[in-house]
Amino acid sequence: MKNSSEDLLHRRIAELEEQVKQQQQALNKQQSAQQLNKRYQELVQHAPVCIHEIDRDGKLVKMNPAGLEMLGLSQESEVINTPYLDFVGDANLGRIQGLMQEALKGNQASHFQFTVETPKGDKSFESNFIPMPDPQGAISKLMGVTRDITLNQQSESHLKKAKELAEHENLAKSRFMANISHELRTPLNGILGASQILSFGRLTSEQTDLVEIIHSSSDILLELINDLLDISSLEVGENRLILKEIELITLIQNIFNMFCIEARLKGLSYKIVGIENLPKSAYVDGLRITQIMQNIISNAIKFTDLGSVNIDIETEFSSDNEFLFIARISDTGLGIPQSKQQDIFTAFTQLDMDIAKRQKGSGLGLAICQQLCDLMCGNIEVESQPGKGSTFTVTLPMKITSDVLSNNALANKKSIQTHSELYRQYDKRVLLVEDNIVNQKVTKKLLSKVGLHVVIASNGQQALDICKTEIFDMVLMDIQMPIMDGIQATELLSELPNFTDTPIVALSASATQQDQLIYRAAGMSGFLAKPIRLETFVAEFDLWF
Repeated sequence: MKNSSEDLLHRRIAELEEQVKQQQQALNKQQSAQQLNKRYQELVQHAPVCIHEIDRDGKLVKMNPAGLEMLGLSQESEVINTPYLDFVGDANLGRIQGLMQEALKGNQASHFQFTVETPKGDKSFESNFIPMPDPQGAISKLMGVTRDITLNQQSESHLKKAKELAEHENLAKSRFMANISHELRTPLNGILGASQILSFGRLTSEQTDLVEIIHSSSDILLELINDLLDISSLEVGENRLILKEIELITLIQNIFNMFCIEARLKGLSYKIVGIENLPKSAYVDGLRITQIMQNIISNAIKFTDLGSVNIDIETEFSSDNEFLFIARISDTGLGIPQSKQQDIFTAFTQLDMDIAKRQKGSGLGLAICQQLCDLMCGNIEVESQPGKGSTFTVTLPMKITSDVLSNNALANKKSIQTHSELYRQYDKRVLLVEDNIVNQKVTKKLLSKVGLHVVIASNGQQALDICKTEIFDMVLMDIQMPIMDGIQATELLSELPNFTDTPIVALSASATQQDQLIYRAAGMSGFLAKPIRLETFVAEFDLWF
């Protein structure tokens, strides 16, 4: 009996201990929930973003101080029981109401943006809805987290305006460069043409020297104009590659040959090796390759007074039809300090003003080379030591074409072969459409040296009227003219039955690549950039006659 009473007492004590334990756990859980709730409330109160709660009726039941500040309000009572949608503006009403309904169904709504009027002016916000279930799991309210993105949007707006302004300024600069190039090239055409006509006569030694001064000074001026136009076009992204099949060995050999006389006059050893290892033809932009190589070789000869300038050509094949063209141009000239070697690829940079005064230039050549290499997905590097010389390495990816030359390549080859025949007599009729009187006289005299019979029209309308009654073997068409410009005249001439096969060659001081594409689109067969020498005319005539 005694044992039974003790067992009952022990069980009762154990039950009481379990009840106390459960009550303590419930109390701890309640205290923990209270602590979590307190921490949550502190977080909401001090959060730097707007945190608000919305009941199932869409009314605000809570908003923290950051939210009130965003709206320019001071008391929470100003928003309590106010429909949330009253704050989002009519323009955003339907969209945000739909998102709210989705969130009340338990679906997580995506972030959304809206702009509202506040006492401090219009403000832009980004927000979202978070479903908040009650203890039974039903969605009783929504929590919204909203941040002020007004400054971000203003910054984006300012950046967009700045970008548009920069693009507008670049376009204006590009147009200015094109216009100034045109205005400079037009009188330069008269100077070069007149001096070349003078050189054909019987001149005294002193007169020959004076004509040579005119030629060399004009060449320097033309080089500066070309450099300025090239760097301007590259900076605004106007330049494009014109890829075509080219006899690569002939191209590189011709570039090398351009500087043979200049190197010989300075007493320099001038050699090229490795050219025989190049593929016969490649799909490349020959003009751009010529620009790069000419700039580097010209600089090498210009800044080398003693020793040599050598060109080493290598090829690295990556597949059956792709390879790397590698050209190393080495000289024994002045050299470049290590600290200045990257500066030389910056536009308008010349390392030494004393040298700049002695060797004329714009400081643009290597900057143009760098940008052209980038345009062709290639690279240009320099290794140099002061007093020992420099080596420039140009690496360009290229594609091999078939061994059969295209018509263009054959035409170029023909041009090269006949380039020296400056005094060939063509006995052809040519219509010169040109509004500048000086250029009319100079060009007509130059063309008469090669047996061409020239008829002059001062604008496109005159050309059109003449061509309705006369037949010509070629039309040389200026672009910018009064009454009717060269583009419109070309389009109308191409419609005449007797002119369908007559080549129309543009003569223009507007020489950007974009301009040339426009001329081709209008129906022109070729393009010659002013100022134009007789040998340039001859090379073009040989393509057609």
